[in-house]
Parts: sequence; structure tokens; C-alpha cells
Amino acid sequence: MWSQQSQSVNDRQSSGGTFKRGLISSEMGGPSAKKIAPVLEDSFKVTKTFKVTTNMLPLNVWSMKEVQRIKTETFIKVLSVHSLICSVLTNNVRLRQLAVMTLIPYLRPKLFPKQRDFVFDATTLYVPEGQYIGETVEEFKICKKQFENLPGFWKRSISRFLRNDDDGFLVRLTKDGYIPQGDKALEEEAHRSEFIRFLGILTSQKSNKEVYFHKGNLSYPVDSKQEQLDSTAYTRAGFAKSIFITRENAAVTMSINTQFCSFYRTLPILTLVSNMHKEFKNGVATNSIDEAEKCLRENSEFLRIVRKELIGLYVKATHLKEVIPYCSKPLRTYFSEFITLEGHSITVAEYFYKIYNITLQHPRMLLIIGNLFGKERVFPMEVLKVAQYQLKHSMSIKDKKKYNEAIELFSAPESYMRDVASVISDPLELNNSSLMKAFGIEYRFNAPVISQAKLLSCPDIRIGAEVKRLQLGSSEIPQTGSFEQPANIHQAAVISFDNILSKKKVRDLAVRLEEICLEKGMKTSSKFCAHEMSVEDYMGMDRSRMGWKNQKIGIVFGIVENEKSDVYDALKYYRITKVQTILLTKETVDKILNDNTETINKVTRKINMKCGGINFLINIPRTIDGKESALHKKLRTSVKYIGIKTYQSIDMKNHRMTTIGVSFNVSPSSRLSGHCYQEMHHSRKIQAIDSILLESLESYKKRSKQYPATIVLYRSICNNEDFSMVKKEVEEIRESFVGRNDAYSPSLVVLAVQEDALVRLFVPAADFKGPNTNVPPGTCIDTEIITYGYDEFILNSHTPTKGVSVPARYTILANDPSWTKNEIAHITWFMTFNNQVAYKPHAVVDVLHFAGKLAKRGTNILRFEQNITPSDSDAA
Repeated sequence: MWSQQSQSVNDRQSSGGTFKRGLISSEMGGPSAKKIAPVLEDSFKVTKTFKVTTNMLPLNVWSMKEVQRIKTETFIKVLSVHSLICSVLTNNVRLRQLAVMTLIPYLRPKLFPKQRDFVFDATTLYVPEGQYIGETVEEFKICKKQFENLPGFWKRSISRFLRNDDDGFLVRLTKDGYIPQGDKALEEEAHRSEFIRFLGILTSQKSNKEVYFHKGNLSYPVDSKQEQLDSTAYTRAGFAKSIFITRENAAVTMSINTQFCSFYRTLPILTLVSNMHKEFKNGVATNSIDEAEKCLRENSEFLRIVRKELIGLYVKATHLKEVIPYCSKPLRTYFSEFITLEGHSITVAEYFYKIYNITLQHPRMLLIIGNLFGKERVFPMEVLKVAQYQLKHSMSIKDKKKYNEAIELFSAPESYMRDVASVISDPLELNNSSLMKAFGIEYRFNAPVISQAKLLSCPDIRIGAEVKRLQLGSSEIPQTGSFEQPANIHQAAVISFDNILSKKKVRDLAVRLEEICLEKGMKTSSKFCAHEMSVEDYMGMDRSRMGWKNQKIGIVFGIVENEKSDVYDALKYYRITKVQTILLTKETVDKILNDNTETINKVTRKINMKCGGINFLINIPRTIDGKESALHKKLRTSVKYIGIKTYQSIDMKNHRMTTIGVSFNVSPSSRLSGHCYQEMHHSRKIQAIDSILLESLESYKKRSKQYPATIVLYRSICNNEDFSMVKKEVEEIRESFVGRNDAYSPSLVVLAVQEDALVRLFVPAADFKGPNTNVPPGTCIDTEIITYGYDEFILNSHTPTKGVSVPARYTILANDPSWTKNEIAHITWFMTFNNQVAYKPHAVVDVLHFAGKLAKRGTNILRFEQNITPSDSDAA
């Protein structure tokens, strides 16, 4: 799965004590980086600036009252024997905490003698100064007896979070100081974080109700408008909110981002699987459960698709009332599958009939392994249904089109701020909020923050002898019929899986692909060969790869029915060095054979790139302001660019894992390389940061014959709270160069990147005498709305195909060579164009974009490996 270098590094790490932390050990030596003379030229010139409207709203905190913290601990008071045996479960801890903490001021009114205005999170009450007069520590109980005068309240609002109706809560309140404010809130980063956290809690307090549910940083109204995708999924509107202190006058702003996501319907698992089977058969099958069951037994590809869909899904067990087990690993099962009950072996069907009086209609259907009360339990599919509010990540092409149409309709620039206004007035209830007034905080929705933006100059695009300068605001590279460096294809194999194509059509495709490659200037050493193979024959695929190696095959074309095929992961899993893979659907093949120009151009661009060619080169303009520029030497020569992104998931054995994708250049050209790492902990902090740098630096030295003088690292993060984590990683990188024999110590430029910073930018309506529109590609903001205490810029580098633009926030956490922010912004913008296939800029810098793809691919390959490796449960 991982590269040989990655595996050897991991082996050294796990051997214990023999591998010291360091990018390159002092024993390795090697040539030092070539020292580059400093370039004194100032920077790129920006020729166009303009005003943009943002979705950021100012908060007036200068009249804010002093806020007291009261630490709150809630313990479940167990009064029944039943509760001692079974640990208390709650489907939503947030709602339980909400119910308990809301009651505190009313159950102990003497502690809150004045107006009872307070907000809270899971552990702390926040009240204006003077509204709490309790002792340093206060304790009291919450039990059923206290609510005898409110019939039904205890059962309706409190006891549903307890295992037994007679249980209760023990509450302890402890004074915990005050929230820093004013100048104190700006003095230290920790104080700023706490201040921002409180404001986030305050402005979200009204949305902490049962009529809203939360997914990460997104909130969704339960009764929000839904757009049906198909019988199994729908889209739902949600919103995310962030608060931060801007650099301009230390102003506090609140940004609100609206977002649409797809969700499962609350349907039975059997219905979901039946619909998946119909889609798998391209709509020609019925929704018969028996047909789906037969296909699961006879078609391993459909079995893998179902397993992948169910991984990580929460389901409701209908025979267990409200208990929701975690669907961690679906297993193949047989009619003779037995379980032990009271010392005797019985079938699963017999067990459910004897214990729950349920007669299974499909006793041979796939079983589900779920976690219930911390232990694994076996569930037949027919007693499970999808729990509410489950995000659906995979969609058919038809459903994706409906999804995109819904987003275009409800999240277009002209309606975006109207949606923000709706969030302000409904879920957040901030219009004339008495709670905001109690803390002395005001906001003005009618005055969104206006910021000064600039339009960055575009790079030079070189294709062969032709060099083109893109115009300001351009978002597409001009296409030509040639490549900067055509590839040399040693050999190519075209494989039709499961007789998707006839033998004649496979041969015709092989001939046509070879002709197309030659027309585009690529060279071939021999004829493209045509083969057939079964999707299920993984051992045959494994044997074939050795034959491909002997034949010096450089690329394999896999022909499959649809994009959901797992052949892609299989080919990647069995791929050996220098054997590239491309997956083509039957629909794409038909377009190629019918000479569809757009499809042929896209496929040949991908072939050329994968076989070692370069489609085009991104260059810094050689002339700036009419004079020769030295910025190319400064920003590209002996400079290594690295992108790192983590992808957290749950594997098929219910293990949490973190996959790290790393992408980097190995020379000053636009060509990128990369690899994956796996860390079994579930933290965003990277433990193997030194090993990652080791592998990428060695790749650079192998290709360029020297180590780079400067390393520019783009590190993906979730929010500003991750800054400290990245700073620790930077310290580890610096320490790894200490004590080297060759004294190699490169300059570091480190940027933390929030790919979706929740900031949206619009060209004001007055500028175009019409509705708000998306800002053009290359729009950059590096003043006014950047984070207080940091040097950063916000860059919109793409033209969205749906909805509003999603700019990225780049925060500079290290800058050894003292590059200007304008230079870093420009080189970042230039590198977003390095999409060798689509010919349009990415929404984020190229090394980070491809690092994300590698991380996701590594996760899929690991799951594939677990799929084809027999487990103890499968062998039972």
C-alpha cells in the first residue's frame, strides 16, 4: 500500500531505539544545498484593487460586561440496581447537558438573585458579573421529587437521559475566575482563544435546542427545507458560524456560512441495500430483497460496495427501542451461522425468535456487526434502520446532478446574504436578543464588513516553444494540441473487466488509444495489448502484475461499468513501481471510439502526465513592469514545495486511523510526486513529521542532485486552534537538522491552510448594477479581515461550478528567508494552476490538493486490503 521508502521508515520507527528523530541522520551526509544569493527585487506589482463584501458581521464588544466563569460538574446519581448493572447511555450528551444546566438557576434561585442571564457549554456557566453570589463551591441534587408540581416534566425533559426513572443528578458549581476582555483579551493567544470561545458560545446559545442537530461545526434545523435526491437520500440546509479578532483595529467579527449536505432517509437497511442493488444493475433490477441477497452471495464487487456504504453508519435496532448500535463491520454469513445461548448452539434466526419473538424473513441475508454497550453484537439487516441525520457521502452521477442543482438554486451569490439573514433571525435568534444585551454586546447585520481586495497577476504558461501570459482574473489555461514534454510509453495494457466490452471492442480501443497518443506527440515502444479479466480474480491480478513488470508495461487501462467500481482500488493496491493505472467507464470508452474531442483531450492529458510527460509548465513571469525579473530564481530555484494533509476515518475493523497524504516537487518543474503514511492514533498532530520530510528531501536530492535551500510547507488545518499544533511540528523540523555533519539547514516557510475558512467574498451589487456575484479568480485579501496576531492572506483561486466561491485562508507561521506576503501569495496563486488534467486552477495550492487525494486513496486502499484479507469472523 505504501511506498517502499515509507515502509522502511515505519519499520525503523517500530524497531525501537535504533531510529533517531531527524530528517536525515548525520551519518548519511550528502551534498549540501547550493546557496542562493539573496534577490533584492521587491515583489510583484498589483495593478488592480477593488472592494468586496464579506459574510462577516461586526460585533461591538467595547461595552461588554465582565463575565464570570462557574465550572459545572454533573454526575449521574444512581439510585437503582438496574442502573448499576447497565451503564447509562444517552443518544445526545449535548441535549442532556442542555436540560440539566438550564435548570440550575431555577432550582437554586438564591444563587442567582438578580436577572438570570447565563450561557453555558458542556463544563462551564458564564454569567454577567454580580448575577451569581454562591460560595466558592456549591453542591445540590436534581431528582424527580423536585418536579412533583410539574406533571410529566421529569419524564419528558430529564429522565429520558437516564437508565432508570428514579435516578438523578449531582451538580457541583465552582467559581473559576473571569473571562479576559478589552486589552487583556489581546495580550496572549490563550486569552484571545478563550474570549473568542465565549463569544461563540453566547451567539450559539439559542440554537442549542432539540429542534437543531449538529454535525462537526455545522448546525441543521430539524424542520429545514429538504430537497429529495432519490428514495434513499435528500439534501438539507445547514450553517456554520465562526468568530475571530481581525487585525484591523482588533475588531471582533462573526462570519456565517450556509451549506447544503446530503442525508440518508430513515429507511430500513434492507430497503437501502435493495436500492443499491437496483443502481448496481443500472436500474434494470427490481427492488426485490431476494435478488439483492443472491447478488451479495454471488457478486463480490456488489458485496464490497455494500460494505463500503455501511461502514461507520449509525443504525437504530427496532427490537431494542431507542438504542443505536454502531455499524462497524458487515460480515458475510451462512445459513449455518451459529451463536451460543445458555451453553447451546443455535442459529441467529432461532435466537431472534426465542429471545425477541421475531421471525426473520431473510435469515441468510448479510449480518451486521455493531457495538452495543461497548461490546460487539450480531444484528440481522431486517431489524435495523438508518438513524436520523446521517450524512451520505457517496452518490450516483444522477444524484450528484440533482444535488448540484439544489445548491445552485439555494446557495447562489445573489441569495447568499439573504440566507445569512435568515440564520441570524431564526436559528441564532440574534435580532434584538435580550441575552446579547445582558452581556453588553451588539451586532449590526446591515453593515457587513467591506474589505479591500487585490487581483493578483497571472503566471506564464509554457507549452513547448510557446509562452502565454494569462490575463487578470483568468481561470483557464489555453489548450493546444501539444504538450510541453510528451511521454514515452514503453507498453500499455487495456483490460476489460467482467466482459464489459466485447473482445473486438477491446482490441479496437487498444488500437485507437495508441493512435491518439501518437497524434499527441507521445512515443510508444510497442503496440497496446488487449486483455480480459474477472473483477473477482485478485490472485490473477497479482500474478499479472509480475507479467506487466517483465513486459515493462508503463500503464494499465481498466475498463469497468461505472465509477463506483472497486477495480480502481484493486489496481492501486497491486500496482508496482512505474506501472500507472487509469480507470475508464464504458460511457467514456464509447466517447473515445466516437472521437469525442473533449473526452479524448482529457484522457490524453491524463495519460501523458501519468507516463512521465509534462503537459505544461507554470512559470513566474520573466518580466514585471517591463524589466527582467529575478523572482524566478528567488521563489523556484532550489525551493522545495510540500503539501501535507491528514484524513481521519474508521477502517473495516472498527479502528480509528489517520492517513497522511504528502505531495511535493522533486525539481523546479511543475511535476509532483508524493506518498502516504498511516498513523493509528486519531490526532491531527503528525507524529512522523520527520520521516515525511526525510522521504521527500531524498526524492528531491535524487532528482536535482542537491538538497533544496528552502522548504515551503503547506499544512492543512481545521481552524485557528491548530496553530499551536503546527508550531510544534515546525520546532520538530528545526530540531531534526541539529547536529548534522554536513551542516545542512534549509530555510523554512510554513503556512497553515484552512481550505474552507468560512469566509465568503462577493463583488458588491453596485459595481455591476445587479445582484452580488462571485469574485474573480486570483482575488486576494491580506489586510483588514486577517486574524489578529498573525500574518496571513485569504485567496480565492477558482471559479465555482456551483454556489459561492470557497476561498482558503493561508496563515504564515514561519518565514526564514523573509519573503514578502505578496510574493508568497503570488507563488501560491500560480501553483493552483498546476492541474495537469483539468486545465483550471484548484481551490487550494496544488501540493495540498494532491496530498488530499493521496490521503483519501491511501484510506481506500487500506480498506480494500482488509476486504480481501480473511478475518476470523469471515472464516467462521
